[in-house]
Amino acid sequence: MAAADHDVDGGLAGDESDAVATALPGRRAEFVTGRVLAQRALAALGRRPGSIPVARDGAPVWPAGIVGSITHCVGLRACAVGRRDEHAGIGIDATPARPLPGGVLARVADLGSAPVAAGLDALRATGVEAPGSVLFAAAEAVAKARTSAQGGWHGIDGAEIALHPDGSFAVRARRGPAFTGTGRWAVAGGWRWRGSRSTSTGAGAQGRAGTNDERTDTLGTEHMSTEQMGTEQMGSQHEDTSIEAIFAQHADRTALRQRSGPDITDMGFRELWDRAGALAAALGETVSAGDRIAVLGTATADAVTLDLAAWILGAVSVPLQASAPVAALRAIVEETTPVWIAATADQAATARAVAEASGDGIRTMRLDTDTDADTDTDAALTLGTLVARGAGLPTRSPWHPAPGDDPLALLLYTSGSTGTPKGAMYTRSMVERMWHALRPDPAAPADASTTADDGDAAAIVGYAYLPMSHLTGRSSLLATLGRGGTVALATSTDLSTLFDDLRIFAPTEFVFVPRVAEMVRQEGDREEQRRLAAGSADPDAVRAEVQADLRVRAFGGRIRRAICTSAPLTPELRTYIEGCLGLTLHDLYGSTEAGGILHDGVIQQPPVTEHKLVDVPELGYRTTDRPHPRGELLVKSASVIAGYFRRPDVTAAVFDEDGFYRTGDVMAQTGPGTYEYVDRRNNVIKLSQGEFVAVASLEATYGGTPEVHQIALHGDSRHAFLVAVVVPADPRRRSATSSPPSSARPASTASPPTRCPAA
Repeated sequence: MAAADHDVDGGLAGDESDAVATALPGRRAEFVTGRVLAQRALAALGRRPGSIPVARDGAPVWPAGIVGSITHCVGLRACAVGRRDEHAGIGIDATPARPLPGGVLARVADLGSAPVAAGLDALRATGVEAPGSVLFAAAEAVAKARTSAQGGWHGIDGAEIALHPDGSFAVRARRGPAFTGTGRWAVAGGWRWRGSRSTSTGAGAQGRAGTNDERTDTLGTEHMSTEQMGTEQMGSQHEDTSIEAIFAQHADRTALRQRSGPDITDMGFRELWDRAGALAAALGETVSAGDRIAVLGTATADAVTLDLAAWILGAVSVPLQASAPVAALRAIVEETTPVWIAATADQAATARAVAEASGDGIRTMRLDTDTDADTDTDAALTLGTLVARGAGLPTRSPWHPAPGDDPLALLLYTSGSTGTPKGAMYTRSMVERMWHALRPDPAAPADASTTADDGDAAAIVGYAYLPMSHLTGRSSLLATLGRGGTVALATSTDLSTLFDDLRIFAPTEFVFVPRVAEMVRQEGDREEQRRLAAGSADPDAVRAEVQADLRVRAFGGRIRRAICTSAPLTPELRTYIEGCLGLTLHDLYGSTEAGGILHDGVIQQPPVTEHKLVDVPELGYRTTDRPHPRGELLVKSASVIAGYFRRPDVTAAVFDEDGFYRTGDVMAQTGPGTYEYVDRRNNVIKLSQGEFVAVASLEATYGGTPEVHQIALHGDSRHAFLVAVVVPADPRRRSATSSPPSSARPASTASPPTRCPAA
């Protein structure tokens, strides 16, 4: 066996390089490390180094007479090999010693089985905090060993695994080729890999494979992070975690709800999946796995259908921001080279102009337009026309990557701190986790904050008004569908129908951004003033009455869970909104690049696996500060993007030498795993609508004009605007002097960093 606690550089043979020629940097690093460790393990057996190519099913092709297995995770990379005349097969795998993400354990184990429940309880009684992780690791190791010993993929379906508190486990295959075995498990630091100690969960087993084969199998499990679990197991080894399984499970429920005036139209999970399948069939001749499909517009039924069709085809979704300038859209299209650009009716002209300016070969598609209203040419196709075409074509099975591969599935373009759009890369496993993000885990301890209706998918209604080009809008929509809930689609794009929508749709969950919270407060203020002018004498009583009315009139009266994202609310506004809802409003802090990081100021684990603060001396923040350490927050997380599309330079800049993602936000660590926002490391402000404003750049631009002598800008994420203090230039001196270009201005003239007041 060979192991390492970090990625290892090394060369690849030609056939090995071919296997990861188009892989993302993270996947390539995993692959290279696995091959280097495999060569070390083979050398320990006395075998000469040689190529270890990849089979069609993604498994390593070991030299003749050798069996083996490779695993890769945060904190541990390992390879185990053995001689086939001594071992029928070898399997190693990993899982973190913490509760699994919601629903994962239930999809790989029968939690209603008395032996399974007894085994988990027995481990829990011995102090194992996450016995499900031991069971999951053992199950995956068994599956890999069966494949190694018997060929093909047998998975864990039909395998009985009994965990014992003495550190042993036993396995028996009830279906398929005969397989029996016993083994050992350990938690946290119970393994030594050739002198290198692992602080991880581990297990080992012996068994027999095949009807008459009495050779010994060796299985092992080590520490594995949730991000590796997502890429190695969830994607292709367990079909019941697939997106198509979600639609099959909830086929008879309502997926999408929309309205036109008083009329409400529902689309079920079955109909939505069938439409997406028909669209995929129609697009099959023009779209291959890995091709990009750009979408310009808001979250509509057609936009969701197209997104699913892209998933079925293995294509990459590229949602475009409807508010972006045409020049920015052209730059994105030129960088991503989509084969299709789809747009809602109000964005059709923009999409056509962008496509024409970007050259030949890009087809355009109109969304949410009557089929009969368009011509039958590729230049003017509607989604409805394509669905009708595809309905008569053979059904396409959803595309799945080869085992171990985790290709690109989504590009979310963000200007971030540089002002230049760059595409955050989301792999298929990361998108799958969005679908499963809020699914409950039956093996997890009961949460007293969970409502009685949380487990009833039919009772879940979300409201989609945020653009799918933003992470929050997309992830909240997918998380609702992933639980079998209903997504109510916003009637308008400008929030003019927000309160009517909420009153009619009556959602049970709502995602606030500061702009919407301000709208609610303004509506309440107007009503309070009206009632006071009509003779009401008690302002506090009037406010309470108005808030109770808004609970129904503005929100539909059924909201049970509410979060605020994009930017923080002022304490006063938060208190007001909570009074309207009659419940606690939760804060979610995160970013496009790193997903969710803090929930009410507490680090979310998972998906975050590690976090730390680093000094920001230029702004006076240090981890030695008192009463609380302060510095830039850096994280490792299963939700951190693979990088920026075709921007390796920018990708490298947002990670430190240890692989931590730089959030750019200065935080104060107020306790173990708890943080409070303090400042931005660079002089960029995120306004309340989620817009990034480069203050220094604006000051340089305006300060460089003859009319301005001095200028200082101020803003924070609680407001939608900036405040400028301007000292005009002396008119008598304008003709005699001029400001130098911004690039030539001395650094000493830059304004001091702007800090968000501690809320």
